[in-house]
Formats: sequence, structure tokens, C-alpha cells
Amino acid sequence: CTDNNDGTADGGQTPPAKEVLDTLNLATFNIRYATSQDTGVKSWASRKSSVIASVKDNDFDVVGFQEVLANQQTDLKNALTDYAFYFVGRDDGTNGEAVGIAYRTSRLTPLDYGRFWLSPTPDVPSNAKDWGGPSRKRIAVWFKFKDLKTGKQFYYMATHLEVGEEYINVREKSAELIIAREKSINTKELPFFVVGDMNPIAPTEVPMRKLREVFSDTFQEADKGGLREGPIGTYNGFNPSANMESQGKRGDYIFAKGEYDLKRYKVIDTKFSGQYPSDHLPVMITVTF
Repeated sequence: CTDNNDGTADGGQTPPAKEVLDTLNLATFNIRYATSQDTGVKSWASRKSSVIASVKDNDFDVVGFQEVLANQQTDLKNALTDYAFYFVGRDDGTNGEAVGIAYRTSRLTPLDYGRFWLSPTPDVPSNAKDWGGPSRKRIAVWFKFKDLKTGKQFYYMATHLEVGEEYINVREKSAELIIAREKSINTKELPFFVVGDMNPIAPTEVPMRKLREVFSDTFQEADKGGLREGPIGTYNGFNPSANMESQGKRGDYIFAKGEYDLKRYKVIDTKFSGQYPSDHLPVMITVTF
């Protein structure tokens, strides 16, 4: 063989250094609050192991949880020791249904974090009655992360919007607030993900359209790119025979903006002993930066 000008023989060239493109699994999961109204296989005692298994089996690097009461927080923390947790109770920051973020400490380190209420006075515990909402409160929590493998930074926000056809306006105002907060905290225009139970009447309702004006709906992005796995719907109502292909039941979303590559979008419809682990299915995307 003939030597190259740099002295390296053809066929024996040193391969170029590979770009670090380690994937990250980002998820959202409404685990259904622990209530005595849920009995038998629907009770938290019966299904907490399958909720935990859903996180472990799918290798979530970060997951946004909704509807997590104090005893459920304890169970998750005790079982998922590879993760760090940040829960915010919607009533006053501590009490009430919590929205939280769990992240794998071997992969991600937090650089900043925060919380706000979905209300006209977002920096203090408050409801959206002035927007026409009910007396209960809703919240959002967020982190700025650094990926310990790649050094890349990104934001991750989890939330739980108001439910009910009569509260579309409240969801719209909440979407506007989320958009404004992203703009105010993401000054360097890093990749930004907003996940959660959005409770839309349909994916076409105004609040979801407003979010799509700023963010990509990763479901739609994956559908166009042939990257979507699992059913369309995410709300099963604890019915193991529910038709999960209904677009109208797509309540759990992952929105994204910025420079990222979507590798997969998956609605996880695994059953444990014939039952879903929650009345919502977890949703996961796999990305690189």
C-alpha cells in the first residue's frame, strides 16, 4: 500500500475522534394520587411496585411526576436510590398533591431550579380564581441540568394543568405563563423541555396550540419522523381494556425547543399482572444534544 502524506498507511488510518452523542431518556408520569377511593388493584399499595418498575425498566434519566402525595414521595425515594428528587406540594409548597422532578445523579447535576404557581401571582402559593379557575392550586417546577457525560446543559420543567372543559381559559393563561417563564429563565436559549399532564379536551384546544407556537410537540415531531412507539392515548382510567389509540385521550405531553435531536417518542403501555400502574401511561422521549 502507498503511504499517505502524513505518514499513515492506507487502511491503517487512525479513526477520527467520535463526537459524544450519548442519549438521554426524558419522561413524564402522572402516578395517580394515593386515595382510599382506589381499592384492590387500583390502590397505591397494590401498584406502587409497578410504578417504580416503570421508572427502572425504562431507564429514565429524568422524569416529571404529577399527583404525588407525601407517602408516595417517601416510597419513590426509598426505592429509587439512584435518583435525587424535588417535590413541591401545590397547597403551600409542601402540602397537597405535588409535582416533582427526579433525576439520575450519575448522569445529571443541577445548576439551578425553581417553582411557580399557575396563577396571576405565580411567586406565592395561589390559585387561579382570578382567571376563572377553582380554589385548588396548580404548580410548575423546573431544573437547569448539566449532562455529566457530554457537558451539555438543558432545562426541564414539569407541570400539571387544570382539568375540565370549563377551565380552558385557565389552561390558556397557564400556557402563557409557562411560555413567559421559559423566556425569562432561559436567557442563553438552551434546549428546554416542558412535560406533564396538560389535561386538554383535545390536542387542538387553544392552550395546546399556544404551546406549539413556541415549542415542538414531540408526539407530532416523532410521528412525522417515524420515531413514535406505543399508542396515541395516555389516559386509561385504570381500564386495562381501554382503547389507547384515541387521540382525544392524549393528556400527557412532552414539549421541546432548542437544539436537540429526537431519537424516539414512546408511550409506555406495559401492564403488570394485567393492570396499568396508573390511570395515566408514562411518556418518554430519547434525545441527544
